[in-house]
Order: sequence, then structure tokens, then C-alpha cells
Amino acid sequence: MLKHKLYQRAVLPKRHLARLTTDKLQKIKWLLKRNYFNDLGKEDQWEMLQQALDYRGTLENTWDLDIERRLKRMSQGELILKFTFNPDSYNNDLNSTDLMMN
Repeated sequence: MLKHKLYQRAVLPKRHLARLTTDKLQKIKWLLKRNYFNDLGKEDQWEMLQQALDYRGTLENTWDLDIERRLKRMSQGELILKFTFNPDSYNNDLNSTDLMMN
């Protein structure tokens, strides 16, 4: 099934976007060498092969998710600082009685 689908893409006209190019074939080879890939069901294998065929889109999607995650983490850190630190209530003037222990 998978070989047939890949063959169908390989014989598409040269300028067809879905054609299996040498570059796309390289990404598929990377995927096929992954441990346990062959243990997946045929449908899961095909879905992952399609991700490899759209390597750029998959990579860009991964980057977008990572950027969102980092921004979310950064904004949560800023919120924590806003709620835990109030510069108006902070008193930096210490006198000697503040330092003495009774």
C-alpha cells in the first residue's frame, strides 16, 4: 500500500507539487530509519510519510507551536512578577533598628 502510494507520487509530472522529489525521498528515508516506525499501523505510517513529504510545513508548524509555548511561558512569568512584586510597597531604606534582632 505505502510503496504503491509513493510510486504514484513518483510518476507525477515534473512540475506537480505532490511529485516525489529527491529531496522528499531523503526525508522519507530518515523516517523509515526511525526505531519502531515499522511497528505502526499502515494508516499511521502513511500519515507520518505525508508529514515527511511536507517537511517544510511540518517544521514550520513545530516552530509555531514552540514559539507560542515560549511566549505563553514568558507571559506567565511576567504575570507572576506583576502579582508578587509591587515597587510602590517596597522600602529600600533600612535603619539600624530593622537590622537588630530582639
